[in-house]
Parts: sequence; C-alpha cells; structure tokens
Amino acid sequence: MLDNKKIWFVSGVSGVGKTSVIPYLKSLLPLGYEIHDFDEGGVPAGADYKWRIDRTKEWIRFGDCKLADDITIIVCGIANPEEIEVIKKDFPNLDIVVILLDGEVEVIEQRFRDRNKDKKVENNLKRVVGSVDKFIKDNSNFLLALREISKKHNCQIIDTTHISPEDVAKKIVDLINNHKKDYPNAKDICDNWRTGGWKDDCN
Repeated sequence: MLDNKKIWFVSGVSGVGKTSVIPYLKSLLPLGYEIHDFDEGGVPAGADYKWRIDRTKEWIRFGDCKLADDITIIVCGIANPEEIEVIKKDFPNLDIVVILLDGEVEVIEQRFRDRNKDKKVENNLKRVVGSVDKFIKDNSNFLLALREISKKHNCQIIDTTHISPEDVAKKIVDLINNHKKDYPNAKDICDNWRTGGWKDDCN
C-alpha cells in the first residue's frame, strides 16, 4: 500500500475532470484503496453549502471507518480546503489531504457545455441547479476562487487543461506516493538515533 494513514479529496469545479479520472485511479492504485465519487447516492435539487458540508463530514466518517480496516479512500468531488480546515477540528487524529484539479476557464466552460448537450442530461442539470447559463458563470467564478483558496492552504494543484484524464490520474498517484508528513513520528526519531549511535537517548 502506498499510504494508509490519510483521507484524500480530489477536488475541483464541474468540468475539470474529477469523474473522468476515477476509472484510471482504480486501475493505477493497488489494493487497499477505494475510489469514490463525492456525489454517490445522488445530489438533491437545490443542493447548497450545508449539503456539501454534511456530505463532506459523511465521507470523512466513512474514511475513518475504512482506515480501521487498513483501507484508504479517495473521494473525487468538490471539497473546499477552507471548509476542510474547519471540519478537521472534529477529526483531530485524521490527516485529510486535498488535491485540486484546475484548468483554464474557457476550456472548462466548453467541456461542461459539450458534456451537457444531451437533452436528458441538460434537463436533469436544470432540475438540480436551475439556469444552466448561470451555473456555468458561477462555476467559472468558483474555479478562480477555489484556486486561490487552494494556494492559501498549500494544496497540490494539477492543471488539467491540456492533459488526458489518464495522465491526470498518474499525477494524482505520484502525489499520493510522494506525500510525507512534515515531521517524523517518535518511533522514526528513535530509529534514527539508534542508527546514529545514540541508543541511550531512546531508553
């Protein structure tokens, strides 16, 4: 297993490629990982800030249970690092990491329009968000805001504008593979001391 101590969120606005990377993550990551769509179970009409916060907490509780079975979850969906920081206070023993999928506004807007050309898909979107044009405008504004928030919280950011979903997934796996805590735990410190001949300091 690459890492079994964290809960991962792959975040980003609609059209940035969160759902597209899921099958590739499933094929690239070893046993011991579960990949989930944030919106599994459906999105209610008029889903708002409170719904997103409640769903985020549900995923974190689920991830905490999975960690007890040595399984790490990766949740792909909109997760705001600023909100995560507040939620973390209720889960002090968990390491919750957000990776942002980003992109150029014009490209993301076009992806979204292309994806929703099907009438059935468009009608379902209208049921959930109301005006599609207003949603696209709000989505673009949120893309810019989420980018700045993610920078503020030192999140890793992947620009998906000119790369395939498979290559995005590979970059995500690399980040998971290389993610380290800022400080070693007590056992690691003592092991290092013993290696350096400072055995008495760990007794």
